[in-house]
Amino acid sequence: MARLAAVFAGAGAAAGAVAAALAAAVPGARVETSPAPVRVAAEAQALTEVVTMAAVSVIGGFTVIAVLSTLSLIAFGRRPELRLLRLAGAGRRTLRLEAAAMALTGLAVGAAVATVPLLAFSLGVARTVPYLPPVPAVVLVAVVAATTGAGTLLPARAVLRGRYPGSGATGG
Repeated sequence: MARLAAVFAGAGAAAGAVAAALAAAVPGARVETSPAPVRVAAEAQALTEVVTMAAVSVIGGFTVIAVLSTLSLIAFGRRPELRLLRLAGAGRRTLRLEAAAMALTGLAVGAAVATVPLLAFSLGVARTVPYLPPVPAVVLVAVVAATTGAGTLLPARAVLRGRYPGSGATGG
C-alpha cells in the first residue's frame, strides 16, 4: 500500500532544492512539486460506494424493523380507542390522515435532527453544503411512508373492518 506525505515549504524555499533533499532522504520516493490533488482510483471509489450503500441499507433495515414493531405495538394498544372512534363516526380515512401526519412529522423531525450534525461536518470537512440526490430522497420518503402505513394501518384494520364495531360474524 502506498503512503502519501505532503511537505509544504515556506515562501522563500526553492521547490527544486526541497524535492531533491526529500528524494535523497527517502530512496524510491516519488517527489512532485506541483500541488495537484491526489485522485482516488475509480475502482477504489466504486468499491467504497458499494460498501457504504450496503452499510447504510443494513442500518436502514434495522431502523425500519424497530419503527415498524413500535408502531404496530402502539396500534394494537390503541384498539379500544379506535373502537370508540369508530363508534363516534371516524373511519379508515381518519386513520390514514393520522398515519400521513405521523409520516410527515417523522420526516420533518428527522430532517431537522440530521441537518445540524450533517451541516457542521460537511462545512468543517468539505466546506460544502450537504446534498441528497433526488432518487435517494424519493426512496427515503417512500420507505418512511410505507413503514408508517404498515405500522399503523395494518394492525388497526381488524378494528376498522365493517360498518360498525361488533357487526361482523363473530358479534364481538
